[in-house]
Amino acid sequence: MRVNEVARELCISADWLRRLERKGRIPPAARDMNGCRRYSQNDLKCLRALIYQGRSKQSAGGWIATQK
Repeated sequence: MRVNEVARELCISADWLRRLERKGRIPPAARDMNGCRRYSQNDLKCLRALIYQGRSKQSAGGWIATQK
């Protein structure tokens, strides 16, 4: 899934999702050959949990890392 698709699915803006990555609040997304962000279904599941369960920066980073 591309960043716009994920943002739409999570009801957030694509810019906000990119900003979370830039600030280190979520791990960097995989990139395709064109450099576009690509998210797996597992990434989507982790992002949904992070955003909607209000996990802290420290616990979310560790939690997402264990899900990959």
